[in-house]
Amino acid sequence: MRFALLILLLCGCERDDRLITMNGQTMGTTWALRAVADAQSTRPIGLQQKLDSWEAILSHWRPDSAVSRFNSSTSTDWIPVPAELIEVVELAQQIGRDTDHALDLTLAPLVDLWGFGAKGKRDSPPTEAEVATAMARCGWQHLQVRQDPPALRKTRPDLQINVSAVAEGWDALDERDLTTAEQKLSAALSLDGKSPEALTGLGRVYVQSGRIEEALKNFAAAMAAAPDYMPALHYNG
Repeated sequence: MRFALLILLLCGCERDDRLITMNGQTMGTTWALRAVADAQSTRPIGLQQKLDSWEAILSHWRPDSAVSRFNSSTSTDWIPVPAELIEVVELAQQIGRDTDHALDLTLAPLVDLWGFGAKGKRDSPPTEAEVATAMARCGWQHLQVRQDPPALRKTRPDLQINVSAVAEGWDALDERDLTTAEQKLSAALSLDGKSPEALTGLGRVYVQSGRIEEALKNFAAAMAAAPDYMPALHYNG
């Protein structure tokens, strides 16, 4: 997955436009930015700093992130976490309820087992026994959320979460501004054209805007793109 942003800066009526390009690393991948600004503008806002702040909370690649610290703990008491993580978890839980728990944040052990997590890739599928052991550690019903003060609680000590499925969409909708969210997600698609995350995010925006037919088209496109776009384990052909 490539994390891509396109920002257009319009400054004044008389313009001497120039293209600013920036790039960096975040969430175990890379990001790129292209911005149009006039000659008097300074560099764009501290995008890397903002991404670093989100990574420090949401990343399962960083051992010191809020998610990783929660995963490494075996305590069944309330564990204080940043409010942003509570927002992401509650968003995922709502999607889970709406989809009969097709989305389950607690599948982190299975994500790692199949080689799609921070533990790295694998060359062959896991055994049935390994899958059964990992599945025994999962279960959305074992994760509890508290808003004030923000905290998470696991009812089984080895429970772990992975918020990657919703973190990018949460970023786009964080401003509670559907127009801005649509612009950001469309910009990401303009650089790629087939990102399942961006297509799904646009679908959610369209649902909230009442544009159901457009939403369904984006969801269908996301499902069609996912097999070729998303990480996969290829074994024996």
